[in-house]
Amino acid sequence: MENAVELKEEAELLLLNRHYARAVALAITAREELGKAQIIADRLDGCVSRSEFERAFRRHDLKAAYVSRRIDLQIGPATGDSKGVASGTITYDLQLGQQLFALRSNSLYVGWDGSKPLTPSETVTPELAEQAVASVKSSIEHELTMQYLTERIGTRSQFK
Repeated sequence: MENAVELKEEAELLLLNRHYARAVALAITAREELGKAQIIADRLDGCVSRSEFERAFRRHDLKAAYVSRRIDLQIGPATGDSKGVASGTITYDLQLGQQLFALRSNSLYVGWDGSKPLTPSETVTPELAEQAVASVKSSIEHELTMQYLTERIGTRSQFK
């Protein structure tokens, strides 16, 4: 989590100094690091399989998508401490992760639009940079708040 916070702070500095493309790149990288921190917590808590955990360290899209994960709960009869929740599944949108990874690439590397090169500064607007930095800032603040309130980490911090 510490690395995600530091990357977010550096993205804010880049934004402040009008380095919009690089601010987007670091904001999305901060989001990936936040996702990775959550996946690590969920693996330690038994919520993520070993294969998914290992995939997360190779796939940028999975880490970025994991930040917006959902928990689908299956309701069943209440027994003991379950309070009627039979099981739960963590789901996330890999397409969103792929879009974010493409945006990060476009904010770092010169691309090609079919007829001419596109530089990152031509691709990334100040508004897009502000949105990317604000989004990761909000996500980090949410995770830290939930961890504080529930005294838990990872997905289980969303419940108590």
